[in-house]
Amino acid sequence: MPMSKEEKILWDLMTNEARHEMIQKLQRSCQEKYQSGNYVDARCIALMLIDRDDAWGMTYYAVMLKFGQGGNQDLPLARHWFKQAAEKGNVSAMNNYALMLYQGQGGNQDLPLARHWFKQAAQKGDFWAKVNLSHMLENALGGNRDSEGSQQLLSEVSTEDLWKYQKGCINSYPDLSLFALSKLCDRKEYKAIMTLARMYVDGDRVNRDIYKAKGIIEKTSMKE
Repeated sequence: MPMSKEEKILWDLMTNEARHEMIQKLQRSCQEKYQSGNYVDARCIALMLIDRDDAWGMTYYAVMLKFGQGGNQDLPLARHWFKQAAEKGNVSAMNNYALMLYQGQGGNQDLPLARHWFKQAAQKGDFWAKVNLSHMLENALGGNRDSEGSQQLLSEVSTEDLWKYQKGCINSYPDLSLFALSKLCDRKEYKAIMTLARMYVDGDRVNRDIYKAKGIIEKTSMKE
């Protein structure tokens, strides 16, 4: 929602402290509306934040555009606002923009650029981006293979966060979810070993392979 001429004049006259306080109030209101499921109002407030050049608001608006919350789904526009927010330093936007580049959502697939933005977010400590970048490095996606770099990134991600990542990717990013599950198996997580083995037995999101399932289950004998 663009500011009126009068609102723009008042905004320009406000001190930086007053602007910051206003941005924080709008962010809290947007988050409250979003969490309560009132996406229409959340979109409206996010647009108010965008008009005030706020990267957080751009990111929230992009999320709602991506999933069609509070209005029509618009992947190209979601990708645009994730990009704008990423360039302003929003870490969540960096990871989300990279994911859209990785999958080719809202535009052409661009693996080298996806790798670049995952790296930017990973350097700022985002564990989602660290796992995403690890996957790309291990599989030589968007650049050369870097197994050592991939392992280093994973070593910085706790087992709890790796589980959170795996569960969060199941529906939208099955290949990334499978990658995380295999890494949890490497950490001798019993539940991960049995889950992955069952997937190969049933042919669930992977090619059915009884022998591979057997090899995975044998890892339980190494469980500490």
